[in-house]
Amino acid sequence: MTVVRRLRLSAVLVMVVVVASGVVAFSPAQAAPPTPVAGKAAIYGAVAPDAGPVTNGSLSVSLLTPEGWVVKSGTVSANGSYFLTANADPGTYRLQFDYSGSGSWVRTYWAPPGGSEGDTFILTANQTLEASGPIHLGSSITGTVTVPDTLSPAGIAVEVRDAADDTVRRDTTDALGAYELTNLAPGNYYIYVEPTDGILRREYWPNARSIAEATPVIVDLYNTAYSGIDVQLDPAPVITGVVTRLLDDGSSEPVPNVEVQIFRPLDSATFRTGTDSKGRYVVHSGGMGDFVLRFQPPDGSGLAPEYWEDSPARAGAIVLSDDHQFHSGYDVVLSEATTISGRVRYETASGAEANLAQAWVQIYWVDERGEPRYHDSAFSGTDGAFVLPALPPGDYLVRFSDGSKKGVAPTFWGSRTLAGATKITATPGSSFDLGDIVLRPPVITTDRISGSNRFATAVEISKEQFPAPDPDVPVVYIANGLNYPDALTAGPAAIHRGGGLLLVTPDSIPAVVAAELERLDPEKIVIVGSASSISDVVRSALAAYVDSPSQIQRLGGANRYITSELVVRDAFGEGGADTAFIATGLNYPDALAAGPAAGYLDAPIILVNGAASAPDAGTLDLISYLGVDKSYFVGSSASLSDGIVNRIVQGMAFIGQRFAGANRYETAAQVNSSIFGPTDDALIATGTGYADALAGGPLAGARGIPLYLSKPTCVPGDVFTAMSDLGVSHADLLGGVPTLSADVAQMVRC
Repeated sequence: MTVVRRLRLSAVLVMVVVVASGVVAFSPAQAAPPTPVAGKAAIYGAVAPDAGPVTNGSLSVSLLTPEGWVVKSGTVSANGSYFLTANADPGTYRLQFDYSGSGSWVRTYWAPPGGSEGDTFILTANQTLEASGPIHLGSSITGTVTVPDTLSPAGIAVEVRDAADDTVRRDTTDALGAYELTNLAPGNYYIYVEPTDGILRREYWPNARSIAEATPVIVDLYNTAYSGIDVQLDPAPVITGVVTRLLDDGSSEPVPNVEVQIFRPLDSATFRTGTDSKGRYVVHSGGMGDFVLRFQPPDGSGLAPEYWEDSPARAGAIVLSDDHQFHSGYDVVLSEATTISGRVRYETASGAEANLAQAWVQIYWVDERGEPRYHDSAFSGTDGAFVLPALPPGDYLVRFSDGSKKGVAPTFWGSRTLAGATKITATPGSSFDLGDIVLRPPVITTDRISGSNRFATAVEISKEQFPAPDPDVPVVYIANGLNYPDALTAGPAAIHRGGGLLLVTPDSIPAVVAAELERLDPEKIVIVGSASSISDVVRSALAAYVDSPSQIQRLGGANRYITSELVVRDAFGEGGADTAFIATGLNYPDALAAGPAAGYLDAPIILVNGAASAPDAGTLDLISYLGVDKSYFVGSSASLSDGIVNRIVQGMAFIGQRFAGANRYETAAQVNSSIFGPTDDALIATGTGYADALAGGPLAGARGIPLYLSKPTCVPGDVFTAMSDLGVSHADLLGGVPTLSADVAQMVRC
């Protein structure tokens, strides 16, 4: 059957829709009706795949809240039957069927009797619901990309994106420019075309620069081909300029063979070209929107690289806007390079000094706000000597660290600490010989932040975070101080919102906590956990510390994972999150270790059942909802299964990194070493309890420093080494004795 439809466009364009015919019906088996738990509801049924049965994948079923949060999920047997639960709470829900595998089935929502797909339904106490229905084959969008006659239409990337501008499917054009985007559920989709050579302009269909200007392709049927979505690509805008250098007499001369690179502000170089014998260059922008330019002179020229205009680092570069026009006059005068050299030595066990080979010498550019930003690096030779790469004019800090594991602490030029480092001001053609820099054994001093118990310790931490007599506190998160599951995601949420975190018992507010709430006078209080975790009695008592009961919010679900999702959606939902940390909710150390690191990257922690073979649909929906494009996994495969990691990384094309030490202490150290840059300070909490580390997360976030886990009686050797490698010279211990012993305060290693 052929159905002719007209897309909802301002332009007149006819789209031909071909509906597949001859689909073979599949009759699934039916499970016996289950008996619900008293006062609860049971759900069972059968799923009938279009053109089934499924032989190259698996089916699953999920019970959702009306907002889309997963309450229960389960698998569908090979014969199509399923039993989801006999223990569902009465309430309003939706039900969805999902497919995992190489076939073409797509998510399909169950249609309640008399309703449509995706409609909500009500479960009542002692009800047994049979929810049987189909799971459909997806639709496709096809078209042809045409280009100017002198170019090839092959190999051009075509993506279908959702309204959040996230990629749903991707294809590349064949030799004739044809593409096909498959396995699409009904919805509104945007077609994005991305040539890779920069000569042609990137665009959204039809002829739009951004998704805001684009028109969606409306897929309103299953198993249907939406054709005729054709794209004509035009040449990209051209940017031109001349690269020169100043001579001693004040005149200038062109510089040939300079590599001119064009970047999106956060990406690696996308397009590049070179200057000719007269210093001229021509580069196509690719229609890429905002971009920056970088100029890399040839080796041996004695010139320094720079970004346009006159910036040594991308962070200080002027962001240019591609308005689809020809741009000329992007001229650059390159400066004579600054050189920095010296020799790195170290103090041996006997107290003598020796040359340090393979010392890592890092250069940090100091931006207009005085913030150091990593710029470049070099390694010392066998004699300890080093020469840093050519530097453009600017202010810099130089850091030296032990690349060959001699057990010595890093140092900055002029001081061991970042705060005391000596700034080097580079001018054109200047040269600095730093002489001998000696690395010595690490020394880490400590102080202690503690109270008489975990509740009082959390208060002392809060006072460190908000020391002002009349602090301006936007929000305080309230967590159960006697049980951990609900609270693990609260730390990064508090960091994101600039708030604090205090602990209560399930039924009362300790007096010391009440006094701190009175002092903080927060604009809002967020209770993390349901009434079974923190009672309504406590909620009522908290009303005394805000202006109105409406300023108290409870985020609590049926289990720790739903609570985690509620906290993350509430804190990060409006702006989304580029990065997320994934940790098990079955134990606390991994999530606690990741909290300050997540806060440092302005990222949430998402809790999952680490023992499961794959993430549930709710987790995947949350990740998609936030717009996450980089994920960190905390814990070994024993605590976070490979199936969870692989599904998120492979199934959703994320960049993924796993942190997995031999134990909780090493895992926390790995997280900190990877996420944080050089720092003078750190926090240390016990790894055998959760309360102090939980309360300390927002303080670490406010200070922008890592939090390490320690044994109660001594500091694990790998933890001390990791702190030393980051340059930590002082640590605040969270908790009193015996939570962290006097030996920990003396940095006695295990």
